[in-house]
Amino acid sequence: MMPYYGMPLNKYSGQQCNPYFCIPSQMNTEQLMLPTHGQIPQNYQMVLTPDLKATPFKQHWNSSGDSRYLRSCENLTSLTAVSRSPGIIDVWWIALNGSIQGAYSEEGERWTRYELAPAGSASFGNDKIKAVSRKENIIDVVWIGANGEVQGAYYVEGEPWTRYEIAPAGTASTTGISAVSRKKNTIDVVWIGVNGEVQGAYYEEGETWAQYEIAPAGTASIGGITVVSRMPDIIDVIWMGANGEIQGTYYIEGGHWNQYEIAPAGTASTGGITAVSRKLGIVDVVWMGANGEVLGAYYVEGGYWTRYEIAPKNSANLLEGTITAVSRKENIIDIWWTGVHNTVQGAYWEDGAQWKQYNLIGAPSSNADNVCGSITAVSRKENIMDVWWMGLDDSIQGAYWEEGKRWTRYELPPRTPRIKVTKENGTILVTGTDFKPGSNGIRIIVESPSNEYRVFTNSVTSSFTTKIDVSWIPKYTNLYVSATDGTRVPTSQDITGFLWSKTVPITI
Repeated sequence: MMPYYGMPLNKYSGQQCNPYFCIPSQMNTEQLMLPTHGQIPQNYQMVLTPDLKATPFKQHWNSSGDSRYLRSCENLTSLTAVSRSPGIIDVWWIALNGSIQGAYSEEGERWTRYELAPAGSASFGNDKIKAVSRKENIIDVVWIGANGEVQGAYYVEGEPWTRYEIAPAGTASTTGISAVSRKKNTIDVVWIGVNGEVQGAYYEEGETWAQYEIAPAGTASIGGITVVSRMPDIIDVIWMGANGEIQGTYYIEGGHWNQYEIAPAGTASTGGITAVSRKLGIVDVVWMGANGEVLGAYYVEGGYWTRYEIAPKNSANLLEGTITAVSRKENIIDIWWTGVHNTVQGAYWEDGAQWKQYNLIGAPSSNADNVCGSITAVSRKENIMDVWWMGLDDSIQGAYWEEGKRWTRYELPPRTPRIKVTKENGTILVTGTDFKPGSNGIRIIVESPSNEYRVFTNSVTSSFTTKIDVSWIPKYTNLYVSATDGTRVPTSQDITGFLWSKTVPITI
């Protein structure tokens, strides 16, 4: 019979291990026995180390059966990003357990991961989180909570994050949220209410949040919403109407809201919408059309809205797609959206020229290349842009572009999973946190890397607790316990090719 070659524990050995540990076929995988070395008895089955990421995500087809709109995401999620200074970028996203995760990078440095809000803090869906920087050293992140509340957190450089609530539970619908800072000391947040009303809240430094209504019930659809400031004393709020129209309203400081229509009924899908102001007095809005086209409209102060088409029918993924835009210079706009087959599509416009479309991530070659949830982007300098999206394996994928160079792909480093191990009456209790939901592999080394076995456990959340029988192991034996959720890393980071928790030593 073939021996079972276990994966080496990189902290203790760089050599391949070959213990003959196995599990009796009639036993549960958590009821482990320690066979002698040598030939494996006939009533035993070998337990090989599986690829923990091989389990496919469930896939759903749209009613037409069109494979271009194959749904690959179990839970749609949201991302947002800001650049608070030319050398720093921050990204946040809603994890599958409803926590708010973040990462930042200073130019030339590695990404640093952290948790902004714990599990259960946020609701799922596209465009549920937005970030804004009102000053170079201050950032605010706002999101729709799990119970329809509008929540936020702010960060002042050198200080810890501070959480706050803008509106109570039951306020926000399952649709999007947006935010803008039109002056250094102000923030406006807008969202769609539970009855289709358009609501907002305003903050000025030193004051408390003030909530207000922008448009009455029945005004907005389940589509997105966006807000932009074309001048320091003017903001425009734009949303998808109840009948697929694109509606907007503007506010001039000291005045009243003035509603208008950009595109008629039947124009928009329930997909994404976003807006950008590339220079004072000018606004561009882009959205996903009812037939998968990518549409836009621009407004120049004192004139009228002018509509245009960026990409034709069947260009956008209407089931789970979103769209984002940046203006890195006064005469340039760049946009990206979720394309069919869950790709990342891009287009740019330069003053005096036509829109030019391109594939940022074309037809995917692996799950990691697919897009799951929203897309976000920033321009931290006039000649540099970054775009991020979530992969099917819950990784945060990104690409950056520097003028005169090609796009460069990268992945934000995953948060290292953690475990705690305790003894309990002939068993060890392994508690894991910060794991991806699904299959988690626990690795146990008995005294030496040559003696190793695995236990597999499943969890629908990012945490698990598994009790493992170790009564068969002699007293005072040293164990070394670690675990993985199947996240792959370069072999230069770990010889096994997987991201493992810190190894916990324990003596039984």
